[in-house]
Amino acid sequence: MEVAALKQRVAALYDELANLEVQIADLAEENRRLRLTQMAQEEGGLEGIAFAALKQLYDDGFHVCNLRFGGMREEACLFCADLLHRASAGEGRLAEAQRADRAGLGSESAG
Repeated sequence: MEVAALKQRVAALYDELANLEVQIADLAEENRRLRLTQMAQEEGGLEGIAFAALKQLYDDGFHVCNLRFGGMREEACLFCADLLHRASAGEGRLAEAQRADRAGLGSESAG
């Protein structure tokens, strides 16, 4: 009788493990989405969201350059790195201009 009870307990533990693995995957996906949203808010607007999405794709092991977009990366790609560098520099300037506009400084710095 003990063996049957142990088998039932092991089966129940396997079920619980499967449920926990699903929950972990769901939480990891939610965490990824929240990080993208936070990065986008920090960078400012739609451009920030686009940059955050490209950065996340690259971090997940995909190419974001025009040569191999969407393909799996085996190692670092200089074209992807250049694209992300240029995009982040542009995002910084855009976010700075948006902050200046909100503060009422945009027209003063333009002239």
